[in-house]
Amino acid sequence: MKKNIGYFGALLLIVGLLYSRSFFLQNSIPDYSVTTKAGEQATCVTTTVPAIEPGQLTDSDTLTFPPKSQPLVLPSNTYPPFNLKDETGRWRGADIEIVEAVLGRMGYRVEWVEIPFARSLEEMKTAKFPAMAPCVVGGGREEYIFFSAPVSSIFSVLWKKKRDDFSWHTYDDLKGRVIGASYYNYGAGFLEAGKAGQFKLDMVAANAPEIIHFRKLLQNKIDMFICERSVGLYLRTKHAPEFDEVNYAPTGVGPARPFCFAVSRKYFEGREKQMHEFVDAFNRELAIFSREGERIKIFDKYHMLIPVDDQGMIVVPGGI
Repeated sequence: MKKNIGYFGALLLIVGLLYSRSFFLQNSIPDYSVTTKAGEQATCVTTTVPAIEPGQLTDSDTLTFPPKSQPLVLPSNTYPPFNLKDETGRWRGADIEIVEAVLGRMGYRVEWVEIPFARSLEEMKTAKFPAMAPCVVGGGREEYIFFSAPVSSIFSVLWKKKRDDFSWHTYDDLKGRVIGASYYNYGAGFLEAGKAGQFKLDMVAANAPEIIHFRKLLQNKIDMFICERSVGLYLRTKHAPEFDEVNYAPTGVGPARPFCFAVSRKYFEGREKQMHEFVDAFNRELAIFSREGERIKIFDKYHMLIPVDDQGMIVVPGGI
């Protein structure tokens, strides 16, 4: 009897040692993980034996930044036909669709969030968003934004009634005229010329100032108004036949200015090499997209007069 108890005790001791060894082995396996975004981790190994060594990870998050497993959340403001929402609330517009298409070719999915333009610029100084909808280069923005090649361009012109055969070439030609304007940066010293008395400014502050300008012109309250050419063409088509009798004078208020995809330098702080790779890849895909004629199709869809060359690249016409 005592002999059997001894055998049984020895057996229990062996089983206990084996269980203990198994327990410690399992808890000694390293937890291989990769950072996908600040504060978030995706565990790559959950079994007792590593399935993939860290140097062999194939998930795109380890190879690119921003990570492709998550949507790119980007701010935009409403500025039709460049950026707009359709009747379902979905973001549309030339710049939106071009950026989405190019990023899609790079393997990204985009989610847009509506934020006023000035605030979007401020957010580019933080790491909250990787980029924002295209905007004009300049005004010190290069300090906190890394710009892509041009996505589109803007060209400010003066609009008048079609039956008005007036033409102009310098601000002196506008003397005595009442010109509608908004609180935008038109460049070329336009607002300064008006304030200096070379012509009279009729300023409008509103969410959609261009529509107000169109109606004031048709009501003979102003002689002309300044508006980006593609914006005016889009609104004239959208509000036909109400705005049919309005057309633009060909002289530009300053040269055309490119609209470029705006990438936050702060977001890529410490990852500057990946920022350059990201924008370089965007520029390559944008060039291919343009050569295939896809960009001009989008411009045509929104009745935008943005000239491109035979390679589909943006041509920037001059002005005064």
